[in-house]
Amino acid sequence: MPEEIRRDHHMVSGGKVLLVFGSAYGQTEKIVRRLAIRLEENGNRCVVARGNALPPGLRLEEFDGFVVAGSVLFGRHQ
Repeated sequence: MPEEIRRDHHMVSGGKVLLVFGSAYGQTEKIVRRLAIRLEENGNRCVVARGNALPPGLRLEEFDGFVVAGSVLFGRHQ
């Protein structure tokens, strides 16, 4: 990471983050799970879910932050 980004970079901690993904071949899922690990290392609690299989009873108001990720294949997003 370049110094100017590293110097001004502040990662939020102590919140609850929902990470939702769609992945055709598993690469987006791997990226999202690695991101969740980093967020948890910084004191966040994470819930990772596939977009087409959200946990029953999921309530968005319980979360402080969101990450939505999808793959891009041949110029089309998921």
